[in-house]
Amino acid sequence: MDLLLALATPVVSWAIWLSWTVARTSTRLARLEHMHDNPEEFGFGTSRTNQLIEDNTRAMHALTHYIRWFIENQSGERPPPPTPGA
Repeated sequence: MDLLLALATPVVSWAIWLSWTVARTSTRLARLEHMHDNPEEFGFGTSRTNQLIEDNTRAMHALTHYIRWFIENQSGERPPPPTPGA
């Protein structure tokens, strides 16, 4: 009887831990599914990505303008043309 009790205690503890882990995983999976189904709600949608691309493009154009201005201001000459394919 003592052996049965000694074996039952870890088995019951493991079963409780396992059921808690499965329940937590299920909750997290449901949240991930909701995020996947509603990307705009969580900032993963295409409108957010398009906005980031537009912002980055605008920043690259502004940086290019100021680099070109700096070269012309320092040397008095126009900067060289961009390399083909760049």
